[in-house]
Amino acid sequence: MQLTQAFSWGRWIGDLVSRISRKLELRPRLKNAAIRSRYREQNILIPPLGIIKLVTGTPDVEWFIETGKISAERVRSALQQIHVDPEGLDCILDFGCGCGRVLSHLADLKAELHGCELVPSAKLAINELAPPLPYESEKFDLVYAFSTFTHGRSSCRSNGPPN
Repeated sequence: MQLTQAFSWGRWIGDLVSRISRKLELRPRLKNAAIRSRYREQNILIPPLGIIKLVTGTPDVEWFIETGKISAERVRSALQQIHVDPEGLDCILDFGCGCGRVLSHLADLKAELHGCELVPSAKLAINELAPPLPYESEKFDLVYAFSTFTHGRSSCRSNGPPN
C-alpha cells in the first residue's frame, strides 16, 4: 500500500469516528430537549444544562428532575415519621437550595417556600459563609438541607458546636 493511500484511509476513518461521536453527543441533547418541552407544558422550569451538571454531576435533565422529586419525597416522608403534616406548614426554607431542584417539587404545598444559597444560581436569598441568614428568627416551620455541608470549605467547619 502506498503512503498516500494509507493517509487517505486514516483520514477517512478519522472523519467517520468524528461523525459518529457528534451523533452520539446529539442524542442526549435531543432527549433533553424533549424532556424540557414536556415539563414546560406543566409549567416546571428547568435551569440551563450547565447548572444541571453543576448540581447533579451530569447534564441529564431527566436525572435532575427525578433526583429533585426523590429528595422532596424524602422531606415529606421525614415529616410524616415525626407526625407533621406538610400541609400544616406555613413557611419552609431549603438551606443550600442550589437552583431549586427540590423546592420545585414542594410547590404544591400551601407553605411559603424560600431558598438560600452561597452561589447565586437563581434569584433567591444569597447567604454568606458565616451566619446570619437573611431571615428573621423563627420565620420557618421547617428548614432542610441536602448535601449542603459537604460542599462547605474546611475553613468554615468548626471543631464542635458553637458556645
